[in-house]
Amino acid sequence: SSGTQHFQTPGAMLDPLDLRTLHLVAPRLEVASGLLHSIASPDDVPEAYADDPVLASLPPADDFHQYRWQCIWDSLRAYQTLGPWARLDISIVSAHDLSAGSSTLFTDPLPNASVKVFLDTALIYQTNSKKSSSPKWLHEGHLDVLAPRSMVRLQVKDNKAGIGFVEFCVGDLPIGEEIAGWLELRFQENLQGTSKDRYESHCSTRDDEVEQLATQNSTETTYVLTHKAHPKAQLKGCVAGNNNNNNSQGNGPERSNAGHIEVKIKLVRTGSWLDSIFALALEANRHEDFATFVQEENLPQMDVQALAEDAMLMKMGVWDSALLCVMNYFKYIIYWRCEPLSALLMVAFVVTCYWSLLFMFVVPTTLLLVMLLNTSEKWRFDMTRSGTNAPLTQEGFERVARMHSTAEVKTFMLRIVKNENLGKVKDLAAFEREAARVFRNAKPVCTYEELRQKLIREMKGGQGEWVSLKVGAPVFVDGCVRATVRAASGNTVEVKYEDGEVGTVSRENVLPRPKVPNVPKALFPNIAQRSIRRLHHDIKELLKLVRPLLDYMTALLTWKDRKAALFLTVILTIWSLLGLLLFFEHDRLRRSSFGERVVAGIVDNLDNGIIALLVLLFLLARARWVGSLRALGRIFRRAACMRRNAPKNWAFYRPSID
Repeated sequence: SSGTQHFQTPGAMLDPLDLRTLHLVAPRLEVASGLLHSIASPDDVPEAYADDPVLASLPPADDFHQYRWQCIWDSLRAYQTLGPWARLDISIVSAHDLSAGSSTLFTDPLPNASVKVFLDTALIYQTNSKKSSSPKWLHEGHLDVLAPRSMVRLQVKDNKAGIGFVEFCVGDLPIGEEIAGWLELRFQENLQGTSKDRYESHCSTRDDEVEQLATQNSTETTYVLTHKAHPKAQLKGCVAGNNNNNNSQGNGPERSNAGHIEVKIKLVRTGSWLDSIFALALEANRHEDFATFVQEENLPQMDVQALAEDAMLMKMGVWDSALLCVMNYFKYIIYWRCEPLSALLMVAFVVTCYWSLLFMFVVPTTLLLVMLLNTSEKWRFDMTRSGTNAPLTQEGFERVARMHSTAEVKTFMLRIVKNENLGKVKDLAAFEREAARVFRNAKPVCTYEELRQKLIREMKGGQGEWVSLKVGAPVFVDGCVRATVRAASGNTVEVKYEDGEVGTVSRENVLPRPKVPNVPKALFPNIAQRSIRRLHHDIKELLKLVRPLLDYMTALLTWKDRKAALFLTVILTIWSLLGLLLFFEHDRLRRSSFGERVVAGIVDNLDNGIIALLVLLFLLARARWVGSLRALGRIFRRAACMRRNAPKNWAFYRPSID
């Protein structure tokens, strides 16, 4: 049987009643005709629509060769109404070693396998079912090809359950050459995300090679999240009906793919070579996004304590280390804590409003000033620290006192209470009055240690010990490294890291880890356990994504990465000098040559030009002639970049299997 019914709609084939409801009026029938563009005669109407008088009488698709210019004038309309420019012949020959899940004394280990063929998001046809782990279908079919970058998916099914799938792009197939061989089937749980991402991942690495790559580099992550090997059928020797078709299951306990499928593929041009050039302007339906998920067996084990610690790491990394520092930077300026700096920035803003030409000078100069201030550790400390994130040390206490703010000192003292596990402050008004008395004239009236001991005595009834740093207490060292306390003496703490190493660190670099009550796992419903495990996985993945970016930005702005910081400083310096030069030479440029007058005009109207460009982009985004230009751009780009080099670029292809 051949597959000539190419439905250009997301999802599987639509119900005829749904189509009839959607297309009641004549203009909408034009769209409906595009759904069945490959039907050449009334005899070709699908059986599902034969009883529908509206759909059965739809006109055939337009001849591609005759109406190919429509690919440029209106590419979307062309995709909906034109017939094919090529035919993809697909021979589904057989399969080998199909995965059948676990077998028991009460289940049949042999899959009742069939193959469904999808073009983009549309189901085109399906083969007959064969009950075998290595079935032979010998099925001949074809697809009508319109969009050059369409994706074909061969979906192997066991009755209604999915066994595996493989995908390839029509645009990678050489025209007129037959590709014969075996394609690796991926496990069904890998059907996530978009077909474009899945195809690129499978082209680069076979699934049966992922385990080897993961062993070589355990930190490497790929797009597919479910590469865990699947168990092969168990107790197959005890199951009745195990014939010679099942001996291909092998002796190994695990497998890394769902098997292999043997196919013969040939892309045949049905029109002229010029038709294939015009077709390059067409875009297939948007790739259906199956979303990204993680199999339950790949989720971390439920550990509420570890979840709380990872959440605290996220909070310290994003909020304490990044957002609070940026907020304090702005507060340092707008609260006029350094009057010369705030006055300089205010004057620069006012002057720029009067002389707009100085915009090209003031902006880079302000950024350059920030980079230069960040070279001083003292300036960085003063501008980025407040009561919310100042270190709980004598230096941090002095920094908060210099802010002349009772609220900031109160916040600092509340952090001491929380860090020492001293409980909850009941009388906040009295606590605020006490915070107002611990500093005078921007200087502390006592040391940090005296303030800490005072709070401990008041909150703990005279116990002046270091409550949160008992032996065995779990802590974070330097804000991210897990450890436990071995001993604490004075301002030093001896800790033991998770890898077994022992070290001595300053007390100010130690932060207690959160403590979660030990609740038996059996008290959590299964749905709650899965939710906790998925949340823990999401936080871990977010940490992997966010922390490297924050570390890089911190290294750049604090001059720890001196090369990158110096490069940025040089760029800002050149930008500032050019802006200043244009400001002073502006009048002379307007009286000089044509080219210099153009430069002066651009500088004069830079801000208006940016606004005009944005408005033009908004107004022209949907213009038909702009769509034609985009279509021409797609033709030239794809003609220059498209390489029909399959199966050379298919890691999942083998000409033969043992």
